[in-house]
Amino acid sequence: MSIKKFLATAAVAGAAFAVTPANAAATITCDNISNASSCTFGNDDPVVGENIDFYQFSITFAKTLTGSLFTEFMTIDQNVNFPARGSWIQGGSLVDPVNFTVTQGANPDTGTIGPIVLGAGNYTVRVRSFSGPNGSYSGTLTLGAVPEPATWAFLILGFGLIGGAIRRRKASEQDGKLAYA
Repeated sequence: MSIKKFLATAAVAGAAFAVTPANAAATITCDNISNASSCTFGNDDPVVGENIDFYQFSITFAKTLTGSLFTEFMTIDQNVNFPARGSWIQGGSLVDPVNFTVTQGANPDTGTIGPIVLGAGNYTVRVRSFSGPNGSYSGTLTLGAVPEPATWAFLILGFGLIGGAIRRRKASEQDGKLAYA
């Protein structure tokens, strides 16, 4: 392989999960972990009041996404709060945005998303928050492999066999009770 082809391939591979924040205070870092990718993002210095941060990423193959949001709690007046349905992911294979499920009132506030299967494409994560002075938040996105159809088939077959064994056992227990009656 020539050096030019190698560098071109490396550039494409590096851009496969490139993520950029919408403003300078918001940050995101991506690391490859074996077959999955994990990205951390957040805003260490949001303005006091309402903040809306956007993070973009691209994937070239279908992946399973899970994610979380977490406020860096200091004191109640410095906390960051996530409103319900204010943070979501959209784009690529998603027809409608998928919301983070937010737990409010628990200091610190938290949010979770997934697992959802994403097809290849460009995606945007939106985080809406309300910050006090010195508030901050962080988040994590983890992209894992999508189970292959054979894996799903064996999983369903296994559950069917377990269900059949339980049903058969209950039926034989019922027959035994009738015999003693």
